[in-house]
Amino acid sequence: MTHGFSQLLIYGYLSFTAIVIGVAVWLPRSRKGRALAGVAAAGVMSIPIILVLREYGERKAAVGQERVQVNAAQQRFNELCGAENIKIFKVVENVETISLLKVRPKLDWKDYFDPMLPGAAMATEGSGYSYIASFLGGERAPMFDIPPGMSPEAAQALRASVRGQIGIEPDSKLPRYRSVIAPDPIDGKIYKFSAARTINSAVPAGDWERSRLVREPVAGLTADYGVDYEDIVEPSDRKMWIAGTKVRVLDIRTGAILGEMTRYVRDGGMGSSGGARAPWQHAGSSALICPNSKGMADTTSRYFVDQVLKPKKGD
Repeated sequence: MTHGFSQLLIYGYLSFTAIVIGVAVWLPRSRKGRALAGVAAAGVMSIPIILVLREYGERKAAVGQERVQVNAAQQRFNELCGAENIKIFKVVENVETISLLKVRPKLDWKDYFDPMLPGAAMATEGSGYSYIASFLGGERAPMFDIPPGMSPEAAQALRASVRGQIGIEPDSKLPRYRSVIAPDPIDGKIYKFSAARTINSAVPAGDWERSRLVREPVAGLTADYGVDYEDIVEPSDRKMWIAGTKVRVLDIRTGAILGEMTRYVRDGGMGSSGGARAPWQHAGSSALICPNSKGMADTTSRYFVDQVLKPKKGD
């Protein structure tokens, strides 16, 4: 309903009220009767106006309170993003095998609506076997058009700022990790995973990433370098629908941290689920992310890890 139409209704109702009061005053014969009838008519006819004004006031107060909450959330998000969110202490070249100390668990649909979801900051990242597979693929060149008139230097900088899609190709010449040692998402045992040359038909239909992996049992997380994560669940931030996580790259032999990325995500809708909206899923694909990996949302950890542990090029 438009503001102009609302005003028209109000003016129409006021006119109708004036007519009712006039009739109420005119019909009684005595002066006292007219006065009482006028007061009664005015009181009855003013009730809807009072209710409308009350509802308008409440709605205005609610909008004001919501605006205060959104501004506070954005201010807090800016504070968190103002810190040094990516730290690289040492770069290692030609890495063939890495260990994943943990694997991102699969989420149920209801998890995207939980403000305290531990992995909310990575809710759009691949999970289970998809998380493992993201480290085994090679990065294809990003596909996009250079804006007309852009200088060669600016075009080169733009290309460097955008990450390509990660795809599993066993014989690819692209830089990639040859194997990943990780706990299996189903049985929890440690295996060495690598890219399958043929699709594993024994895997249930629909589990695409699992069907593209082969595994062999190993004694433990035996790679020299590993990846771990720690989700940040701060209750005061989660009330504002802000979630965080830390992804760490480790030298497993010494325990040294080679690199660390602290990522924050904010749901601009403050948890709204209107229109079948899933808050954390929506937040993970919005602009309210820092740092932004400038690539596919499902391989965010991989984009950071391969800046610290440089994968070996294809043979």
